[in-house]
Amino acid sequence: MKVYIRRWPACLLVLLVNSGPVVADAQIGRVYHPYVAPLEREVELRANVIDDSDHDKYKDQKYWLAYGFSPLERWFVEAYVIAQKDNGESLKVSGFEMEGLWQLTEQGEYWADWGALFEVERDTADNITELAVAGLVEKEFGPTSLAANLHLIYEYGGGINNEFETYAALQWRWRFREYLEPAIEYYKGDELNAIGPVALGMARVGRQKVKWELGPMFGVDSKTANLTWRMLLEYEF
Repeated sequence: MKVYIRRWPACLLVLLVNSGPVVADAQIGRVYHPYVAPLEREVELRANVIDDSDHDKYKDQKYWLAYGFSPLERWFVEAYVIAQKDNGESLKVSGFEMEGLWQLTEQGEYWADWGALFEVERDTADNITELAVAGLVEKEFGPTSLAANLHLIYEYGGGINNEFETYAALQWRWRFREYLEPAIEYYKGDELNAIGPVALGMARVGRQKVKWELGPMFGVDSKTANLTWRMLLEYEF
């Protein structure tokens, strides 16, 4: 086991370079961390706003509104309502999603911290269903942390090819202060190849927390939108 863990960075690079087809409309999501706070509840609002007049096929705006809670010490489940706004159209509900995050190891127990993510998403607008599982890993390097999410997805319905696909997301974060943690994120898929800076932070109000994330993601190939603003706001209680 230790041999494989030590080789993880090299394996990750191979997966990123050779990641195969991903969801046809792959979009920038978020980077998950392999940790669960027992008995925690949260309300989450997430948004992607795309600014790219050269890519009409991309959704202009997409929003996720979720409620999540921790039913067990190492499990966190979350239910999403998804809405999107195409160019020139009004905002409308386009799908639903369920997630379950499983913390596999205690923080600092091994060379890296490990978790797993399970997802079921139903796109009612395009009649597509996605089943996904992701490996989550995070490693601290002094005052910085490297987190990686590697997704295996099965997508079917809506006249598309039913097949397995892959998707990867990386985040290198500097734990500067609790209220401000600068980071760089990278997202890789078939029609998605984007990188950009992100600012993360957290404010405490008694036992409650407000977390936020904001940053521009820049496309690095012709298939990806030139600019996508990624935003997230969480209220934990």
